[in-house]
Amino acid sequence: MKVLVTGTGGQLGFDVCKELNKRNYKVIGVDK
Repeated sequence: MKVLVTGTGGQLGFDVCKELNKRNYKVIGVDK
């Protein structure tokens, strides 16, 4: 499954991306 995460420059967004990657999700991170 693909997931779009916004705010990946912050701590919470970064941690969410890291956890989703561990669970074999395809992550697309966006930050301004």
